[in-house]
Amino acid sequence: MLIAVTPFQFGSSLSPLYGAYHPPMRRVSGAKGVVICPPWGEEGIRSARLLRVLAERLAAQGSPTLRFDYPCSGESAGDCEDFSLANAVQSVADAHIELEDMSGQSRNIWLGLRFGALAAMKALKLERPIGLLLWDPVVSGPDYLAEMQAAHARAISGMMGRPPASEEEVLGFGLSASFRSELEKTDLSSVTGKTRPKTLAIRRRDVPGLAAWADSASASFDEILDPTEQDWNSDEAMNAHLVPMQTIEEICRQVAEW
Repeated sequence: MLIAVTPFQFGSSLSPLYGAYHPPMRRVSGAKGVVICPPWGEEGIRSARLLRVLAERLAAQGSPTLRFDYPCSGESAGDCEDFSLANAVQSVADAHIELEDMSGQSRNIWLGLRFGALAAMKALKLERPIGLLLWDPVVSGPDYLAEMQAAHARAISGMMGRPPASEEEVLGFGLSASFRSELEKTDLSSVTGKTRPKTLAIRRRDVPGLAAWADSASASFDEILDPTEQDWNSDEAMNAHLVPMQTIEEICRQVAEW
């Protein structure tokens, strides 16, 4: 089967975003579009292959799908040292509008992996998808920051035999003081009273704050515990670019039945 994908740029001409549009490979009545919100940093590199495979599978079943890179990451314009949560959140909304324009339909689901789930949840104040699909989501910025710094410390100690000398880097990616501050101030588990779309979380382990975030919403929430496959995000998988096909197949099934 021929896999079609259109790389393009969108957003501001001064600081364009990179996008990859996967048009639907067949016409399906009631099909929903999917905006894929990727992780940040080393997790973004680690997940690039699996998100491409996911996008191809979604398009093959009839869902127009858009992958994109946040400002100051991947193939989008800007230096990684200038990465910010606020700009990432805005780019989720921009990608939503872009997928509407390219696909000609407005029923989109946002799929956020790790940091991408955090950005998608915060972007609900800007645009309105029909659903959220959160994969191993980040809910607490401080917890996420601590987790990333611990992974960085393990990697540096393993290679150099000593702890990191600076907190301005996480696994090869610059961590600016402003981005650190944004994460330290972000805890979605404490946000209440917001009406949200139907949400499904797929996770391998407990996610601190996820239950509180779900309880504060008036929309449908469900979750799937998925411990069946080797963890794509483990230290052992750092350079393996694992593709968890069972999880991808479950996501495709959920999108088809949304």
